[in-house]
Amino acid sequence: MRRAVKQLWRHRRGNTLAVVLGALLIAVLYALGALSENHALADAAATAMQVTAVVPAGLTLVMLLLLAFTVTFQFYLERALWQRRRQEFGVARLLGLSANRLGGRLVLEALVRQAVTLVLGLSLGVVVSKLIAMAMVRLMGLHVTTGLLWSPLTMLELSVTLMVVAALQGLLDALAVRGRDLTPWLRPLPVTALPTRRGGRWRGLLGAGLMIAGWVVMLGWRPLLSRLPQQNRQWGGLGLLVVILSAWLIGTYWVIRDGLPLWLTALQRRHQGRWLISTTMTLTTIASRLRAHAHSLWLTTILASVTMTVLGSASMVYGVATAEMNRAVVAPVVVTAQTKRSVLAALPQAPTRELTTKLVVGRLTGGAASHLGLYQVMAASDYLRLRRGQPSLPALQLTGRQAMVITTRIGQVQRHFGERHRPHVIALARGPQVQVAQVTNQFPLGQDVFFDRGLVVTDAAFAQVVGTTDRLWGLYPAATAATRRAVNRLARGDAQLSFVANTAAVRAGRQLPRLATVAGGRTWSRAAAAYRAPVRAAGQTLFGFGLFLALLAGTVVVVATASILLLKLVIAADGSQAELAVLQQLGLPATSARRITWQTVGGVFALPLVIGVADAVVTLVTLHSQVAEPSGGLAAVVITVYIVVFLGFAWMTGRLIDQLSLVGRAGPED
Repeated sequence: MRRAVKQLWRHRRGNTLAVVLGALLIAVLYALGALSENHALADAAATAMQVTAVVPAGLTLVMLLLLAFTVTFQFYLERALWQRRRQEFGVARLLGLSANRLGGRLVLEALVRQAVTLVLGLSLGVVVSKLIAMAMVRLMGLHVTTGLLWSPLTMLELSVTLMVVAALQGLLDALAVRGRDLTPWLRPLPVTALPTRRGGRWRGLLGAGLMIAGWVVMLGWRPLLSRLPQQNRQWGGLGLLVVILSAWLIGTYWVIRDGLPLWLTALQRRHQGRWLISTTMTLTTIASRLRAHAHSLWLTTILASVTMTVLGSASMVYGVATAEMNRAVVAPVVVTAQTKRSVLAALPQAPTRELTTKLVVGRLTGGAASHLGLYQVMAASDYLRLRRGQPSLPALQLTGRQAMVITTRIGQVQRHFGERHRPHVIALARGPQVQVAQVTNQFPLGQDVFFDRGLVVTDAAFAQVVGTTDRLWGLYPAATAATRRAVNRLARGDAQLSFVANTAAVRAGRQLPRLATVAGGRTWSRAAAAYRAPVRAAGQTLFGFGLFLALLAGTVVVVATASILLLKLVIAADGSQAELAVLQQLGLPATSARRITWQTVGGVFALPLVIGVADAVVTLVTLHSQVAEPSGGLAAVVITVYIVVFLGFAWMTGRLIDQLSLVGRAGPED
């Protein structure tokens, strides 16, 4: 035991890094496990969402995924630490240490290091769990007080699992040094690079072309799908997505494996003698690092792209969902003719605002495709009257046969990348043809009481529309405790729906839409009564929980991804210390050597960061074009935080290599 501890201390720099990174991952795992066992939090979430097992199941699932990721990362980390000590193992065997004793010492070292990691990680997890719980409660909009989360069962499960993993790592290390000639290990570990392939320059250009083509196709996603027949769009979209992902994966690998090293080498040769020697040496060093770690950089780039895309998408979905919940029910209570009497009986003195609409089928044409839908047509005067009490409704400027469409699928009425500009027109089955002059997703009184779409026309055009009259009422009861209890009782009751049959006769305009309380065949449907507070609470809880899981998982992945690059560069720098010492003896200034180190680290870290940001931005722009919300602000903040964390690891890598260089000049390693 004493010998194992001494060896761990002797290599404390690498072991400290492994312990700290492992402890951070274990702290997050413990926090997830403890949160999944917190009954007060689960009960509060179940009350808001009216679903019991969503929060514990989601936390457990993410915990298992992160546990698998942590185990994989620890095996990778152990392999990197083991490679740094291969020369030491060769010396030990040369001096007569038996393979059994060396293997046993490696097993013991792995167990001791994992035990220290567990103690630090679980202790940190108890503290971090409260902070994570506070963030979760805040995002979900719950009113729950949490203290330090103590879960002995989670501690036991993590300890047993990770100690078994450590024992397995030690056994694999022991088997690696048993029964083989370790004499070649007496030499330092060389920085081996993948061989240069013929046609690599053209392969790199083709890879760059594939990446750019994938970005262009993503930006023109909607126009491409709209050219497919309606029945083939689902499978066509899936096939197009598979093609884009395949092209991106292959193109990224060719750029990293073949293109960039050759281009950097060509740039260095072209400007050799005209640039500073430190600059040309930096290009050479970056090219060698790219060749040596092409597979790791490719994997890191994929992880960075996926993580930033997922984090940005989750943030965008959260912003869109929050806005969706806010406009789902604008008035405290909204009722239809079907539920007006029963709701007013529970809220007898609530002031009301009435909106009269006509149900009529219409076809939207223009742009890339046409769409048939059920419109609730309203007069401009009624819309403007409601707008005085609902400021979120946009201003109205209609003349003649112009109209404003109110729809959640606002992308159908917008011009997209690659589309020709053509005016959108709506042909009503029984009414005038109107031209779309404005489009919005803000529904008067809220979208939950609309079947499909709303349409605002001038009063003269409204008089010409022939349709089924459908009246809506917004109720504004006094904000008292008794009123809140009454609204909650109504919301917890049986959900009532209204239906309109989607038959061929209705679509053709031969029959007027008819309101029904029972569904039969294909129908359009809506809520017969909607309540603002319960809807917003459920949406905040559900989508806040999803954003919380995405942010937590993304944090773990970014730490592990940046750590992979950190270890690779530190190990490569450790193997090239002799070459750097020779260059300094030949007259290379220490400042130039330090500049080469930092520029190399910056170049290698910038590669996955630049490609990842480009991929994330293209994907998020495509998603943003499908929604009507200004939802990119939160996504930009999240991606910026990711970039800052990644750059922080780059700074840490440069500092470690600087310290390694100082130690190499001063004497033996730690």
